[in-house]
Amino acid sequence: MMLVTHDIHEFAGRDQNESPLPDEAAVTSPRNYYEVLGLSPREANVEAIRLATEQRRAQLQAARQHLAANMWEHLATELETAAATLLNPQSKQTYDQQMFTGVRAHREPHPVAAPQVQPQSRPCPRCAWNNLPDREFCGGCGVALWEPCLACGTEVGIWEKFCGTCGSNLAATFQERSVELRQKEQHALALAREGRPREALALYSEVAAVSHPRLEEVHARCQRAVEQLAAKLEQVNRSLAAREQEARDAFERHDYARVSEILGTLKLDPQRTDLLQLWEESERRVREIGRLWREIREQWQREPKDLTALRQHASQLQALCPSDAKLRQLHERLEKAARQRQSRLQQKALQHAKKYLETQDYASALAELSTVEETARDDRWRESQQRAENLSREVEWLKQDLKSAVWDEHATRLAERLEKLCSRKPAVVAQVQKLRLHLQQREKQGLNFWSGKTLESPGLGSALELPRVFPRIELAPEVRQDRTCMSNLGSFAIALGMGLQGLGTAACRVNLLPVTRKKWWDLSGSPRKDISGRSAWGVDLGSSALKAVLLSWDGEEDLPYWEQAVLLEGEGGVARDARALETYQRKLVARFLEEHDPEETEVFGLSIPGQELLLRSFRIPAKARGKQRDELLRHEVAAQIPFPMEHIVWDHQFLTDEESVVPESRDCEVQVLACKKATVSQARDLWAAHEVDIHLFQNEAVALHNLLTHSYLDSEQPGGLDAQGILDVGDRASNLVVTQGAKFWHRTLNFGGAEIQAELVRSLQVTQEQAERLVRDPASGEWVYRVYEACQPAFGKLRGELARSLGYVAHQIGGKAPRRIICTGNGLRMHGLFPALAES
Repeated sequence: MMLVTHDIHEFAGRDQNESPLPDEAAVTSPRNYYEVLGLSPREANVEAIRLATEQRRAQLQAARQHLAANMWEHLATELETAAATLLNPQSKQTYDQQMFTGVRAHREPHPVAAPQVQPQSRPCPRCAWNNLPDREFCGGCGVALWEPCLACGTEVGIWEKFCGTCGSNLAATFQERSVELRQKEQHALALAREGRPREALALYSEVAAVSHPRLEEVHARCQRAVEQLAAKLEQVNRSLAAREQEARDAFERHDYARVSEILGTLKLDPQRTDLLQLWEESERRVREIGRLWREIREQWQREPKDLTALRQHASQLQALCPSDAKLRQLHERLEKAARQRQSRLQQKALQHAKKYLETQDYASALAELSTVEETARDDRWRESQQRAENLSREVEWLKQDLKSAVWDEHATRLAERLEKLCSRKPAVVAQVQKLRLHLQQREKQGLNFWSGKTLESPGLGSALELPRVFPRIELAPEVRQDRTCMSNLGSFAIALGMGLQGLGTAACRVNLLPVTRKKWWDLSGSPRKDISGRSAWGVDLGSSALKAVLLSWDGEEDLPYWEQAVLLEGEGGVARDARALETYQRKLVARFLEEHDPEETEVFGLSIPGQELLLRSFRIPAKARGKQRDELLRHEVAAQIPFPMEHIVWDHQFLTDEESVVPESRDCEVQVLACKKATVSQARDLWAAHEVDIHLFQNEAVALHNLLTHSYLDSEQPGGLDAQGILDVGDRASNLVVTQGAKFWHRTLNFGGAEIQAELVRSLQVTQEQAERLVRDPASGEWVYRVYEACQPAFGKLRGELARSLGYVAHQIGGKAPRRIICTGNGLRMHGLFPALAES
């Protein structure tokens, strides 16, 4: 329990110097929660309970400075506990049951045996009739003999003077409560007269909630007042809702002054934040509309008139008042004037831009066109702007490309285009003339795209090199003088590797030519066929061209001798499907055999695609020999090749010479290469109709490995056995081979010239034939820079694939990237591809 109101005021009124505040035991009172809040017992009105709680809180807060901290906290805790219990319906019901269960317990038989006494009669205070204690009503006048105690709610007899539960003086309590209720009634009446009906209604409801036989008159009066005030409030609410809706409708009509007028006449409840915000927003818009009209009048009187500002203000006004006819006319008038003015400005800008384009000042033309407002730009402006932008970007791209690009046959045409676009720029013309002289000197020296140029690539961690010649291969005079051969030197890399193996000078001597077993007991199945001769044809038959070289052995120089080079290209470009590819290749084979006879050489070798290669490495015991070794090889091949043995052709090679293997050593490493028999058969069928005897079938990756080891790895020089790589970019795919000593790694990258053509078709919306022409000759397009912007995704794809592959290889060989990568292949001739590979 806690102190009631007069206790709080009593302690708050004391002087601290007089005597200390009493302790908790001194202030503890047996009064219940209803007395704590100053309510009648079993008070059911929630609003009355809430109002009493707020009053008690205010009184306790006012007395805080006069109370000790522990005392104030005790009082506050008790107050909040009483409020929380009575405001919660379930908690209140439980509390009432606990407080008032013993109301008539004194009239029920006691369970304990007691002496039998005669019940005493109770006289009625009104008629003096003697009534037995168990009667509810007087037998003489019918008045109720029991009524609730106004202090605690316990039912007591009307003849009793004190309550048996709380001990209060019933007459005095009734007198106090009567005075209190009459004061509240008078206060509610005053509130109603002051125009505060909601507060009056709450107070009347509190008084009407008190139910007592002696207070029926007060209860009836307050109940009638509650009904009258409720009806009046309902009428006021309907009127307020109508005015509120009228204000909202006016706001929707953009009549903000009317909204302010309506809401200004109403006494708005502070809790109606929506109406207050509507009123505030309406007044703000009224002020904004007045400000905009003033600025429009002031700017209209100025000379020259600022049409942009006027249009802006008019647009803001129209957004605020879209239904204003006067404002709509003003806006249309300003828009018409602005269009006329913008049309004149655009015509002037187009004339100036045309003059700048004629003088080849493309940047100034773009700057002049940018002065035209977006709303005034029409098709003529867009056409001029597009042309100026294309010319400007074309010039910038050509300048940058001619500084960094590898010189090839496209450089001359690109330089001529730059000179034509900047013929009135002396500095650019001088630069182009200097570049032309440099190109002429290169041509006199016999230099072309394959110039031996090296680019460092920090992103790849390796140097990229374009071979000028292939070291340790002697060229015949006819080959050196053949401009077609020398300008396509890198296209012969695979054919040269095939020819080197035909001469027996290759590092990898496996042969994928299928053979038939001579004896039925030959169980090894290993198609080991060491083929070598004094002369050999190496043929690389791709999807767009046939490349072939004829090599012979030069005994005097002890080097391979390059006698002939054949490059046959078809008229249809890259074949797009299997049937077209077969027809295309048959024509190339027929053209080759019309001029050359493979029977004149000892070895005729043919390459198969790199993606068909299956490369595996494993170890077998070094002491195994003969039939045991063959059985071990066949068993390992069957375990590691994911195809049935009858469907593949394979060959193996020891990574060290068999003679140097010590039988007592534990094991030796073997490298096995395999491919499907169907691939070899398909390649053989192209030559079968011409009865050409093929001695050597080899994978493109192995041919590149043989060329790399023969021409670029030298164990006698420092760093000669470091890892080196070769990248051959073809039409459909690219082969990356990294060699370190006798071992090599291979990966076929899903990138080729066809990938670039597909990007051009998709980005530039051109046909396949047009894309092939742009790849061969970028200057044949209208805008060169667009061709290379379309090619950048394809270039980036190859660069990314190359970086990932080199990272994997570096992890396999000890964390160090190959020292250099030799770049070959016909697909590398795409202008700008080689420098793009060196970018970070």
